[in-house]
Amino acid sequence: PDIAAVDGVDGLFIGPWDLSGSLGKLGRFDDPEVHDTIRRAERAIIDSGKWLGSLPSLGRSPAEMVKDGCHIVIGPAEITLLRDAARADLAAFKEAVGTIKR
Repeated sequence: PDIAAVDGVDGLFIGPWDLSGSLGKLGRFDDPEVHDTIRRAERAIIDSGKWLGSLPSLGRSPAEMVKDGCHIVIGPAEITLLRDAARADLAAFKEAVGTIKR
C-alpha cells in the first residue's frame, strides 16, 4: 500500500520469482507464505486503483489472472517455451521407445 500511494506511480509489477526468492522460497508458489504474500500484494495494488502487472504463478493461467484483476500479464519467455518444447519432445520419445517390441 505504501508504494502504491506514491504520487506518480501508475502501476506496480509483482515479480513472483523475485518475491518468492526474497522470502527464501524461490519458485515455491505452493508454499502458503509465498501464496499469501503474492495474493496480499495483488489485493493491495488492486485496492489502490493502480494497475497490477505480473507473471503467471500460483497455478493460474493468464486469463484467470485478468479475471482476478491483473491488467498486464507477461507471457512466457523464449527460454520457457524452449524448455516446454524440449520436455514435450522427450516425453514423446520416451513413449515411442516404450512401445517398441524387442
